[in-house]
Amino acid sequence: MFDKRLKVTEIMTRKVICVAGNTTMDEVAKLFKENDLHHIPVVNDSRVIGIISTTDLNKVMHHFTLFK
Repeated sequence: MFDKRLKVTEIMTRKVICVAGNTTMDEVAKLFKENDLHHIPVVNDSRVIGIISTTDLNKVMHHFTLFK
């Protein structure tokens, strides 16, 4: 069980690894593997514009559709 009063800022990751929108999926795959990550924020001009996930990577690697 956990303390329900615990704040996100008390446990969040502070040194966040981010990528730009023009980062290749090969580079993202390396970041996932080297840093044991599952999600990476995508930024443009210091603003988060999305999140890339290992699920997204798997879709590309296995030729699943990117659009629902």
